[in-house]
Amino acid sequence: LQILLESIAIIYISLLAEKIILKKFAFEIVYILMLLSLNFTYWANYLITESFSISFLIFFVCYYYQFMVVRKKSSLLLSGFFLSLVVLLKPIFGLLYIILGITFLSEKPFNISFVFKKCFIVFVPCVLLVLPYTIRNYLRFGSFQPFSEYYGGYRYSKVQIAYKEFVTAWGGMYAYGDNKTPVCYFYPSPDIHCEFKFPDYAFCKGYTMQDIEKTRNIFDRYNKNPSPLLADSTIGAFYHLTSLYKQYRPIRYYFIAPLMLVKDFLFHSGSYYLPIRKDFMCYQPYQFAIKLSQSFLYYFSLIFGFSGLLYIFIKNKKSFMLLSIPLFLIIIFPIILREAEFRYFAPSYPFLILGSCVLLTFITDKIKGHK
Repeated sequence: LQILLESIAIIYISLLAEKIILKKFAFEIVYILMLLSLNFTYWANYLITESFSISFLIFFVCYYYQFMVVRKKSSLLLSGFFLSLVVLLKPIFGLLYIILGITFLSEKPFNISFVFKKCFIVFVPCVLLVLPYTIRNYLRFGSFQPFSEYYGGYRYSKVQIAYKEFVTAWGGMYAYGDNKTPVCYFYPSPDIHCEFKFPDYAFCKGYTMQDIEKTRNIFDRYNKNPSPLLADSTIGAFYHLTSLYKQYRPIRYYFIAPLMLVKDFLFHSGSYYLPIRKDFMCYQPYQFAIKLSQSFLYYFSLIFGFSGLLYIFIKNKKSFMLLSIPLFLIIIFPIILREAEFRYFAPSYPFLILGSCVLLTFITDKIKGHK
């Protein structure tokens, strides 16, 4: 079902490219690039929210753009329905309703009744879909819980949250599976040769490496033998380090560290999801060419895509949602939530591919015009 919806979504985004660029070959370009790229397809191999949410997000953007052009209530209702499905899978996308509300309020001529009707049409599908789950949770647990209490698919403990806040305070990555990140230091394992070394900017006047080591040791004891007493000690130790860093290095904490996380969020191999390494027993030389092609497509879409989306937004304000998606993900995850896990940026990929097509078309037209 994930592969089927992805296939339909690829056709939708290709048709949207043709409508926006007003050239028939735009469909073929986006269609081929989406078929060649595994950045979207990869997630269809797993029963997690990525594949469905990206497909539904494409349907939402396509129908919303259609509404902006033809102003049909049915298009707005369909866009609201698909956005509600995205929100059910990833509640953080509920913030897009704020963007929609601002858009409705800024339309001219201003009419409060029309604004209310549009908000009602786009928001009511989410209410109807969430309502049964909310009622069930209230009857069973006695609490108002419209969405899952898990964060990113995981139930993080207060200890893990305290650890994460300290590591991201100075711009460190806390994602698992890399021996060059702070994770291998705070989660020592005899099977992993940790190559991470704390950079100078990770320290401040209030603590030294010895203080970090003491905190790590408490954290390690808690992980091996959890107890309420050790949990409180670990939380207190991490929060103490974080508060000291805020106090003595506020500029880095509030401004530089989020920018570092944005860098990690966007600039990586581009093919991290492919299990291809030369030290694997099953490695074949041709596999590296596959990995290299995916890295190229990622950076091609990242650089050309942002430029193309910005260009088409300047020319056609009705396409604002295309640019809003990647900007929204960058602002929310690495800057506000300090989450730099690469997969959180995956929903922007189809729209960046469309933006790449826009820029290629612009360059081609310029070359033809010059000749």
